[in-house]
Amino acid sequence: MKLLGKEISGIFTVPSGIVTTNLGVIKKFADEIPEVGVLTTKSIGLLPKPGNMEPIYAEIPEAGSYVNAVGLGNPGCEAFRDELKNVYPLESRFLLVSIFDSTPEGMLKVAQTLENYADAFELNFSCPHAEKGYGMDIGSSCELTEKYIRFLKEKIKIPIFVKLTPNVTNFGEIVEAAINAGADGITAINTAGPLKSSILSHGKGGMSGKGVKQKALECVKIARETASKLGKGNDFPIIGMGGISNADDVREFLDAGATIIGIGSSLTGFDTEKTKKFFSTILKDLENNTNNSTEFILQKKIMHYDDYKITKIDEVDHDLRIFYFNKPIPEALPGNFVFCWIQGIAEKPFSIAYNNPLMLVIRAVGPFTKKMFEFKVGNTLKVRGPYGKHYDTEKMKDAVLVGGGTGIAPIYFLAKSLAEKGQRPSGVFIGGRHASQIILEKEFRKICQTFVSTDDGSAGFKGFVTDLLKSELEKELEIKSFSAAGPEIMMLKSGEIAKKYIPEEMIFMSIERYYKCGVGICGVCECDGLRSCIDGPIMKLSEIKNDFGHYHRDKTGKKINYR
Repeated sequence: MKLLGKEISGIFTVPSGIVTTNLGVIKKFADEIPEVGVLTTKSIGLLPKPGNMEPIYAEIPEAGSYVNAVGLGNPGCEAFRDELKNVYPLESRFLLVSIFDSTPEGMLKVAQTLENYADAFELNFSCPHAEKGYGMDIGSSCELTEKYIRFLKEKIKIPIFVKLTPNVTNFGEIVEAAINAGADGITAINTAGPLKSSILSHGKGGMSGKGVKQKALECVKIARETASKLGKGNDFPIIGMGGISNADDVREFLDAGATIIGIGSSLTGFDTEKTKKFFSTILKDLENNTNNSTEFILQKKIMHYDDYKITKIDEVDHDLRIFYFNKPIPEALPGNFVFCWIQGIAEKPFSIAYNNPLMLVIRAVGPFTKKMFEFKVGNTLKVRGPYGKHYDTEKMKDAVLVGGGTGIAPIYFLAKSLAEKGQRPSGVFIGGRHASQIILEKEFRKICQTFVSTDDGSAGFKGFVTDLLKSELEKELEIKSFSAAGPEIMMLKSGEIAKKYIPEEMIFMSIERYYKCGVGICGVCECDGLRSCIDGPIMKLSEIKNDFGHYHRDKTGKKINYR
């Protein structure tokens, strides 16, 4: 099919701000998911913006519905352009770049920065929880909608879509104003609301998912009727979205007048492979007049918080403590992580150090962890999880394990689990800056041969843990599998050492990127096109050839060089 003259591979897109929020993920979708013919970016503004503090995304009681307040986090148009240059153009894909600002002049600057690297812009006139003057403040007014579009159409050369809010009583009039001003397409709808939320740090957010489906259908129908009234043909593009999770939903939106179908919240909890399977199956359902794709929708709630009582605290150092809790995380396995939430402060992810019962290693580095250090035995903490890919312990024979800093925590869970299965590791290497930063050494020594290094020589080998690893492997320490956790540069170097002895397929890394949601939605944790919270954190070295150990993303989504 064609969209505004460009041949594209499929009728689907993922809405702005969901999943395909970084260029690495966009490239991954372009290479591997042909059903997604329109690739929509997150909303990009003039300057870097970190967005709201976590939690930014939460389930609500209505099944299949969510509330979010990401806060328009983005790296700024110049940094985004620098990455776009390496991706655009995309063959048989339509790159729709979402942009925002609170003035026409500001939005024009964003557009002029990016227009050579986009097939069209989507103007965010609809975010329901943005600061005053942004998003829905514009799209709720016919006059402002028309003013912005006319201003931009006079000065930029690529097409413009307008993403509209359902939170108005005159939706048809706003669509008419947009089309009369020159809009080349309509996106309907953004999230509904805002709704109050006791979980989101922002206190309120936009609702998405099944709860907005009927409203979205009504808006798409109004948009098509309005376009027809104004003499636009059936090829006038309308991107319809809101609560779509199966082929029957898609048929309803197509019947209402949509030409492109957006699916977002239904992808919550889907890793890349499951996302591929979802889109390929939903397309087959459309072609075969069936409706089987619902089997891939997660039926259970995956963002539920439970209370965990602190039973013991080990004060390892002034900034390092081990917290023990009263019960395990159901179904958690080595490599999984959890999110811990303190209402009014933030929530943050932590690797599970052990799970019989739950044990977490926490370093005080920010508001959340410093608040945690005020907790006493008997206090309770809100915890959700487990999340992420765990180790395949069946493959971990004669394992050599390396942990640095708080990365020692997931290595302990793995080592203890392997020992319980009768597969004691060949050796464990743990490293830190100083002896006071070495954790769980006695516990490791009960499991297997343990090697310790410190940067200053205050305990064990003086130097980096990678140097110690290299030395011991040269002494023919048995190794058939390998894993590392800790700083990425350390992990990459240790993986390069292990590669001399075993295939990359048997080298596993525990990725610790900036996680905002834990369920694959926000995309900030991208590594080589994969979302490490959902495709990882346990990844084979062979999967992460480019970014790992070289680049990561900060909370705005900007790519940062490690070196």
